[in-house]
Amino acid sequence: MSGSAVNGEDYLRLNGAVTIARGQESVQVTVQALEDEEAEGMEEVVLTLADIVCIAIFPPPPSCYQIGKKNTAKLKVFDVERRENLAPKSVLITPKKHHMFQLPSALSISGEAMDPDGWISAFQFSTNSEILYEEAVEYMVTPESGQRQHFHYQWQEPRAGIYEITLAVTDNEGVTTFSRPTKIVIMDHQDLPELTVFSKDMLASETADSVNAKTNTAMFRVRRTGSTDAALEVSYQVSGSAANGIDYKELSGALTIEPGQRWGSVVVNPLRDDIQEERETVILSLLPSAKTYSIGESETARVLIMEQSPGPDTNKFMQDGSIHMRLPWVAGENFLLEVSENLRDWDVLDHGVTSDNALDIIESPTQRKKEKYFRIRKALKAVEED
Repeated sequence: MSGSAVNGEDYLRLNGAVTIARGQESVQVTVQALEDEEAEGMEEVVLTLADIVCIAIFPPPPSCYQIGKKNTAKLKVFDVERRENLAPKSVLITPKKHHMFQLPSALSISGEAMDPDGWISAFQFSTNSEILYEEAVEYMVTPESGQRQHFHYQWQEPRAGIYEITLAVTDNEGVTTFSRPTKIVIMDHQDLPELTVFSKDMLASETADSVNAKTNTAMFRVRRTGSTDAALEVSYQVSGSAANGIDYKELSGALTIEPGQRWGSVVVNPLRDDIQEERETVILSLLPSAKTYSIGESETARVLIMEQSPGPDTNKFMQDGSIHMRLPWVAGENFLLEVSENLRDWDVLDHGVTSDNALDIIESPTQRKKEKYFRIRKALKAVEED
């Protein structure tokens, strides 16, 4: 053995002798490198077959051989660079980001993590930089590299507030990483937002409107009070003489008011058919949720679907007892639609910019129990939604 690599120091010592077993034509010589602290780069190992002295008899004894032209072989030994540890990855599963909770007795927190070249040895749930729970994980059999691991914790008696929850995981080589924080809101009972619904655009028609040649849709607005820091999931149901999914595109019954938004919209998009129909109503009713919101006085609103947009001053009683009133206005101008029961105190019923030459009002039978007065005023500028 020769070369720049030293036998017995850079690789496991080879004694210089091998035996080719009976019936075999070759034997393998294995060079097993030895790890050391020196940076030596590449080294060479050279194996050279050695001549031996044989007695000149025939047949030759079993220990005799002659060497052919290929009597030398070389291989290389490299320093093994230390493998860079791959950091673990983690994600929070529950709770979902921006969710809002009524003060619970316990909140379930869960997450999962994966280490590409090892396993998770410890995890920690924290909120607003304070540790909720941490645990060193012990295994009977260590997980395979890349295996997803799941972690859970029940947060007992959380207090009302805004929280950012984070999952931190540490791998078997001591590297710690953090998940993206999940922001949630926990509310006390008195902090529940109150929802109301109203008709922002009361009239939809199966034909395009005269201004922008697009389908004339109607719109409900659902408004919330209180904090807007988190998303709010709202449930509703639709009824009325118009059929959901037949007379207008199907509405799911669920609405998300996004973080930072005071209100969300439900659009009624009519579907054209060849059937001549009277004015049809779509009624949206908010469904209660004891855990995330309460419902105010205005829990129901209605809009109309017509074959085509009617002209102004087209008032009509409908089969369910509602009345549809159209008040003339100038298309494209800002307006304030107000209502009063005594001609002294006026409340804003609607505002915005019209795309038609009229404003629509729909009064249900229950709403018409009291005498009401309506008026339209020109607004100097569009009223901003809060």
